[in-house]
Amino acid sequence: MPAVKRCAPAFSFSTTNSRYSMDSKDLTFKVTINKAVKRLTVVFFALILIAIIICLATYSGNNANLIIPAILALAVVVSLWYSPKQITLGPETLTVKRRIGSRKIPLVNIISIERYEGMWTDIRICGIGGVFGFTGWFTGDKGRYFAYVGDHHNAFIITTSKKRKYVMSCDRPDELVAEVKRRIGTRNEA
Repeated sequence: MPAVKRCAPAFSFSTTNSRYSMDSKDLTFKVTINKAVKRLTVVFFALILIAIIICLATYSGNNANLIIPAILALAVVVSLWYSPKQITLGPETLTVKRRIGSRKIPLVNIISIERYEGMWTDIRICGIGGVFGFTGWFTGDKGRYFAYVGDHHNAFIITTSKKRKYVMSCDRPDELVAEVKRRIGTRNEA
């Protein structure tokens, strides 16, 4: 008689039934940029390319002509640096993954989170207003905040205990806002 090979079950049931089990999962939300931001990014790159070509074509040994292309290249790097790619909600942090680097906000520091419709009319203090998204310091009805936004129609605002505000966007903002509210509400009950 041939030996029977034992296999692990395809699935298993947990012996604990905790209402906090979903809190241990990382939820990922993609940040997409809208069509207007895509168009603005293309126009920005075309203008930068034209400016660099003009500066280099008129180069006459004067290093002042090289300063403008260097500043424009720096603007591209900074806008790319801060542009958001995705938001991950982990057990203890909300992480904005940028094209270069990330920004983590501990859930224990979040006081409130809600949808935000007013970004379109807010004023940019220092940052990028449409190239790879909206990033940087803005001010508006909700006060001063730092933005990581790809599409202002899907924006939400976070207020932290450290008196900081962040406006972000993702593809499923209502789901993210509800889950963060549930997690910080659960924390406040404990």
